[in-house]
Amino acid sequence: MRRKAGERLDKQARALRAERRNLIGWRYIPAVVFYCFVCSLFILYLAWASGPELAWMLAGFAGGVSLLLLWIATDTVSASRLESAAIAESNTSSEVRKLHRKGWRIIDNLPFHKFDVDHIAIGPGGVVVLETKWTSDGLTDTNGRLNHYGEKAVRQVANNVTPIETVLKRNGSHATVAHSCVVSWGIRSLGASLTTQKDITVIDGDQLGAFLLGLEPVMSTAGIESAFEALDQYLEHRLEYIGRQSEAKKAGV
Repeated sequence: MRRKAGERLDKQARALRAERRNLIGWRYIPAVVFYCFVCSLFILYLAWASGPELAWMLAGFAGGVSLLLLWIATDTVSASRLESAAIAESNTSSEVRKLHRKGWRIIDNLPFHKFDVDHIAIGPGGVVVLETKWTSDGLTDTNGRLNHYGEKAVRQVANNVTPIETVLKRNGSHATVAHSCVVSWGIRSLGASLTTQKDITVIDGDQLGAFLLGLEPVMSTAGIESAFEALDQYLEHRLEYIGRQSEAKKAGV
């Protein structure tokens, strides 16, 4: 079964939330928070009335409970970030699908052995590998240069080129990757697009459509269909293999 853009991340977020709910039911969290508050007041009273020894003992217990709550809250934040990243991937896919009448096709979530390629857009401008990133802090620093997160995203999309070209060749397409692009979504926008030394474009998501339409035409309609079918054929076989592996794991084989 094909996965929609962002579906993998959304599934990870739901699993993370479910894990925390199983660990400590949400209905107990308000009670624990209230308990910590009351316990803190009681500790202060004991420190004033009975001396520090008993107060320190209870403080250690309350501190342990507080750390547990902090761990749960942190993972909840992680789940929220995964959900935001899933929305970003869905947005990227939607931007390319808007260009269908202009000859553009897209394949989302192409899985390899240890990683997935977020999107491959195929159109008149060639085969374009897209890596979607969501971040509230942006991909550049105050000087407009790539920050650590931005550099990591560029390396990631650069590493995706060779596997994609290998799949194209093995499945009968003569196409090669014409462009690689990091698509940024989030609170802080890039403004103008940024091209790195590796000729990888970093661009805001809402500018993706204009970027693709502005590429010099290098592929015919037949070439587009051939490249799309080559990648789609690999995707179908790969998902079948993953499905068999999952069923074998459930059966304990």
